[in-house]
Amino acid sequence: MYFQMIFEEIIPEKQIRIAKDTRALVRRKIGLFSDYKLSTTYPDTVKPEIVRRARIFGALALQVQRVYGDANKPETSYFKINQEAAPNNKTELFLLPARNKPKRISLKSN
Repeated sequence: MYFQMIFEEIIPEKQIRIAKDTRALVRRKIGLFSDYKLSTTYPDTVKPEIVRRARIFGALALQVQRVYGDANKPETSYFKINQEAAPNNKTELFLLPARNKPKRISLKSN
């Protein structure tokens, strides 16, 4: 597979198996992206459910925000935006920025 050429043999077999299982689940429950794409021009060639979903997707709007800078910049922007919508309590304000520190990781595992 392509990803094995990039990462050589450093991807554990368990992770590869989980990825394959996930792809199969998505294919079974949602369908292939190529089918959704095909449904816009040739709706008779795919399942009616995929045509219906594709039409719904076309009606939805997705808001995207691009933030330039290193990884800290979008993270700071994310916290700022979420604080405006619903203020976090003091504990959340402490835990969120420290989520990758050892004490926080041990709290998550309990």
